[in-house]
Amino acid sequence: MRLDLFLKQTGLVKRRPIAKAMCDAGKVRRNGGTAKAGDEVRAGDLLAIEYGVRSIEAEVVAVPGAPVGKAQRGEFFRITAERREE
Repeated sequence: MRLDLFLKQTGLVKRRPIAKAMCDAGKVRRNGGTAKAGDEVRAGDLLAIEYGVRSIEAEVVAVPGAPVGKAQRGEFFRITAERREE
């Protein structure tokens, strides 16, 4: 699954165009390297996402095969670190 689609379907980012823009701006890293919106996401990947003053690190637990409901979104990733800049 594409990285931008994974971010949108799991609720880490609200909309896919925003996820693509974040990838293009270098705000998303996958396994320590820069990530493109079209990169394939696999279980076990480590994602680092910068949201302005907040940043999170998440591990991909599973990749959804179909659209995901809001109640199931948290089953596909595990947040490993969260930081907030003051």
